[in-house]
Parts: sequence; structure tokens; C-alpha cells
Amino acid sequence: MSSTSYRDQIYDKYATVQAPDWCNTGVGVDGGARAALRRFADWLPADRNARILDLGCGAGHLLSALKEAGYNDVLGVDGSPECVSIARIKGLHVEHADVREFCRSVDHKFDVICLFDVIDRKSTRL
Repeated sequence: MSSTSYRDQIYDKYATVQAPDWCNTGVGVDGGARAALRRFADWLPADRNARILDLGCGAGHLLSALKEAGYNDVLGVDGSPECVSIARIKGLHVEHADVREFCRSVDHKFDVICLFDVIDRKSTRL
């Protein structure tokens, strides 16, 4: 029996095993991220210096689209080392951390927090 948790088994190789097509290393912004920005445009601040956090950012598609839209202060957090590496290759500011632990430890505020496709089966709270 492996000592690695089920969660770690999923996220350690997320980009190559779970979502190889979605977590590509291309530096361009994909259409899905642009569509998300259009869909949520009314909730995004006019101030392009607003602090935006993307929890569970994956390979950084939404972060890239936000940067392309002119937002300057965007941060991503993801539990997959592979996805974090891909996002960093794209020049994005991304931290490798468990989303729950990051939220417990962060000491500053954000104007917008995005949390897409993040499921925590242990708890309904961060």
C-alpha cells in the first residue's frame, strides 16, 4: 500500500495524466479563458491594478487571459507541481500550495477571488 495520499496521486501528475490536452505548455491564451472573462466581465473591477487570486489555477489559462486583459496583480495557487511549472513557464506568478492551506495562511486581501473546478471532498469550507 502506498503512503502517498489519493489527493497527491491525482495532483502530482495532473498535467500529464489527468488533463494533458488542457494543461499544455503553450504561451497563448485559450478561447475558454477568454470566454470566461467575457462571461464574468461584470464582476471584474475596472481598476486594472486590482489584486486577483485564482485558486486552483491549473496551468494558468485564466491568469493568462486576465494578464492579456490588462490586469497587473494576478496570483495563482495550485496543488499540482506540473501545472505550477507550466504556468511559470508562461511567466505567471503562481504558488504551489494546497488551496485550503494557502487560504489559512495568507495575510493580505484580494479584490477578486476565482475558484473554478475545485472540489474538496473532506470539507465544504476552505
